[in-house]
Parts: sequence; C-alpha cells; structure tokens
Amino acid sequence: MVRFRGTCCCDGNSIAGRNKEERTAAVARSVVIGKIANCRTVVLRALRGKPEGDGAKELETAARRLGRLLETVAGPAGLDEIRGHEGDAGRVYFGVLRSFSDGVQRGVFLSEGATGAHRSDNMNALLSLCTRS
Repeated sequence: MVRFRGTCCCDGNSIAGRNKEERTAAVARSVVIGKIANCRTVVLRALRGKPEGDGAKELETAARRLGRLLETVAGPAGLDEIRGHEGDAGRVYFGVLRSFSDGVQRGVFLSEGATGAHRSDNMNALLSLCTRS
C-alpha cells in the first residue's frame, strides 16, 4: 500500500500567510461579484416587464445600488469587507423581492409577516428547503 506523504505549503512565514489571505480574498471577491451580478440581472429582468408605477422605482433603485456594489467589490478590499458587501447586496435583493411578481402571484408566495419559527408563506418555505444541507 502506498501512502501519501503530504507537505505543508506554509513554513510559518508571514509572507506566505499574507499570500494565502490575498488568494482567499480574490476567490471570495470573484464569487461575490458573480452573485451580485446575477442578482442585478434578475432585478433588471423583472424591471423590463413592469409598468412604470408598479414597483418599477424600487427595482430601478435596487439595480443602481447593486451596480455600485459591483464596482465596490471589484476594488481592493479585505475578506470582511467583501462579506459585508455581500450582505448589503442580499438586503437590497431580498428587499425588492415583492416587486418581482404581480398581485396574483404575490399572494401565492409571499405573506405580510412572520409568525414565529414556522414558515409562514410558500416563498420562505421554498428558500428554507433549498438551503438545507
């Protein structure tokens, strides 16, 4: 039987540790940029099908904010900053989720408030189901 004898890529050098942090931040930046870009695409797609007054203003504002977040994340930032921008983008995206659908569909998927530990509407139940591991 052949055994793998691995070696550590880090020798305790602070430069190696810094390079690892930079690589980690670069990967996180790429992932978060992709997530924010996808959110912005969904918001812009929802905006195309909206009449002027039916939540269009909120969707326009969200699309602009997500665009600014894309530019911000693309710049130099640490891992904690990148995570913070990801959270901001999530708040923006889920803040306009109700504006995506018309009144008929909105009643099927979204309710007006939380009822405690139980999933009070179909959308939250679906999101909860999708995030289980």
